[in-house]
Amino acid sequence: MLVAAFFSIFSLTFLWSEVTSVPVEAAVIEESVDSSCANSVLGLRPWYRGIVTRDSSGSCTIGKIALDDNGNTKLAGFVWVIILNLMYDASLVSSFVATGFIIWGGYKYITSEGDPSKVMSGKKIITSAVIGLVLTISASVISDTLVNVISGVAK
Repeated sequence: MLVAAFFSIFSLTFLWSEVTSVPVEAAVIEESVDSSCANSVLGLRPWYRGIVTRDSSGSCTIGKIALDDNGNTKLAGFVWVIILNLMYDASLVSSFVATGFIIWGGYKYITSEGDPSKVMSGKKIITSAVIGLVLTISASVISDTLVNVISGVAK
């Protein structure tokens, strides 16, 4: 049952992060973005996703910062793409940690053998982890909203 709870919470967390996330693909480099250069591990984005391209030799490189109509660089958008990629990863890792704490609290609750102090300890861990998970999901929504708002800076 504990394993089923882990996989259900893990999959819900992973699906939430995939469904609510908007890929950071703003036009901040002069070349076209090559998404095959930015592979993810466990759903974590590399910090350079959205700013990497392929050069003439076929290797992946960070693109040259684009210029706007006035000849100014789009450095703010370039930096924000990196920051938002890192924020996405931080919220995903926080979700994984919260899931682990929910499992740990459930284990402590199950193995309490009726001892009121151990039962209370397990409940406290689960409650704190659920609050942390809710805050993490809220932060994910806020960061995705920032992606949409700040994309206008990058364009």
